[in-house]
This record gives sequence, C-alpha cells and structure tokens, in this order.
Amino acid sequence: LFRSTSPANLIVEAVCGHKPVGYKIVSSGGPVPPGATALDSIACPAGTSPLDGGAQAPSHVPAVQIGASISQSPPGWFIAVNNTGQATHKVNGYVICAA
Repeated sequence: LFRSTSPANLIVEAVCGHKPVGYKIVSSGGPVPPGATALDSIACPAGTSPLDGGAQAPSHVPAVQIGASISQSPPGWFIAVNNTGQATHKVNGYVICAA
C-alpha cells in the first residue's frame, strides 16, 4: 500500500510471451502456528528448472512475514515464513518451472 499527500505518476509495463516448454506452476500450502516458522521446499517436475517462485499469506496480516524465498537445488524453490502472531495462519508456496 502506497500513501502520499502529493500527486505521483506511475508507469506500468508488462512483458508478454508464450509459455516455455514444460511450463508448470507447482504449489504447496499449509498452516503456520502462532510463534512458529514454516519451512517448505517445492520441487519442480523432473526435467524442469525453476524460473521464479515465492510465498503468499492469504490473511495479509503483518504478523505473517516472508523470511526467505530462494531457488534451491535440486531444482525447486525454498520458502520460510514466520508467524509472530497469536493465531494460526495459512501460507502458500509456489515455484514456476520450465524445461
């Protein structure tokens, strides 16, 4: 969320293209208890490598913080999500793979 008391200009650009060979989005998700850190490795299918990845906390609360989101070997994506709050929250991890 961006808040400003003065006018601002935004430029939005999109890069479009065809899906590469073997393109697949792989996801994993689950609960993160209060005061815990969730660690998850999401693997790409055989013969593919990660293009990008990330994590999402659908509850959008400040207590749920992405601690790490990085490509890892074997090919896939690693995420770490901290829950500093008092309630359990869901987290989703994603990796975009292609040959």
